[in-house]
Amino acid sequence: MNGGDGPSSYARNSAYQRGAIEAAGALLREEIHKRLDLANHTRSSFTIADFGCSSGPNTLLAIDIIIQALLHKFSSSTADVKTPEFQVFLNDLSHSDFNALFALLPPQSQRPYFVAGVPGSFYGNLFPKASLNLAHSSCALNWLSDLPPELTDTTSPAHNRGRIFYTGASAEVAQAYSCQFKKDIKSFLVARSRELAEDGLMALIVPGVPDGFLDSQASTGSEFDLVGSCCWAII
Repeated sequence: MNGGDGPSSYARNSAYQRGAIEAAGALLREEIHKRLDLANHTRSSFTIADFGCSSGPNTLLAIDIIIQALLHKFSSSTADVKTPEFQVFLNDLSHSDFNALFALLPPQSQRPYFVAGVPGSFYGNLFPKASLNLAHSSCALNWLSDLPPELTDTTSPAHNRGRIFYTGASAEVAQAYSCQFKKDIKSFLVARSRELAEDGLMALIVPGVPDGFLDSQASTGSEFDLVGSCCWAII
């Protein structure tokens, strides 16, 4: 994702992703209130990780929704438990613009959490075993860990002829993408299963299309076709 705050930066071009976080906000608050079990929470800290945070303000919106829901949960609980200190980990690939993200943070005296950046792929382990209380990811798991090799193999039925998406391509191309996603999502879930505490929660927002939808009917397909045509024009 493009860093900084310029016209082509992710920060200036992520309204769709922000809308997804806002739309899921009420559900996220409800599930935290309903599912978070405080009876077994005896630690003085509560750890939260946002996987695929990118470099814009969207992740701070998601963290704010989560923190406010947690504060309400702890303060309204009848259990004999004190509100803990909140530690937030912001994760993305090592070349993400963490500096631009950190510059957006409110002053430490005005935010009810501590924050740290964690570079690395979320398709592997990033935290100690059973160390996270809440894992969150929004509009990030749709990005694959790697390009399926058969897409660039000219001898393969899944050769995608230089295109960057699978709209209008053969069934073999779509299957290659699907197989890669299955591998990736399994790797993500296995890693998180090790990192989450026994009573931990996980909230994921993953863009998708309904079963039976044609690739050409999905708005993302049209968008990537347009981007792909621009790439060809540049070449």
